[in-house]
Amino acid sequence: MTINNEENNKEKLDEKVEKLIHLIDDMVKANGNKVFTNQNYMHAEKALRDMEEKEMEKIEEEERKKVKREMEEKVSKRATHRTLLL
Repeated sequence: MTINNEENNKEKLDEKVEKLIHLIDDMVKANGNKVFTNQNYMHAEKALRDMEEKEMEKIEEEERKKVKREMEEKVSKRATHRTLLL
């Protein structure tokens, strides 16, 4: 549902606002007269934890790749240095 705050037709705007209020009332009643249920909170909390976990996994993977690159560079430099010494 959309409501245009700049609606020129006041009756039309009032009708939409009234529908919105009834929709909200119905949703609150369906949630046991609570605006925000524990189930909603738990769902949102899990979604946040999942996002944080994915971000941490991404950071850890990037760090592993960085360390691997650095180690490969060191090995390559040592191999080049040994070749030059021979």
